[in-house]
Amino acid sequence: MQHLALASHRTTANNARAAERRNLVPQLRQLADQLAKAIHEGSTARAQRLARQYMLPPIAWGFLATCLQQRDISADVIVGVLS
Repeated sequence: MQHLALASHRTTANNARAAERRNLVPQLRQLADQLAKAIHEGSTARAQRLARQYMLPPIAWGFLATCLQQRDISADVIVGVLS
């Protein structure tokens, strides 16, 4: 019985983490929109400052890079802003 309880707890924790990640996607897209807007306005320095305000895991940075790439921003600019 204890084994089943532990397995249930792990599943619940994994589901909670997955739900948390899904809730972050709209926020990351919104951040990508803000970064893209600043970049398109010619203010990459402002985009850099905005990006540096966040301490994100590597996968989130990769997601942001993908979002920016989909907005026709060059790879060099993306690396400059997110690094």
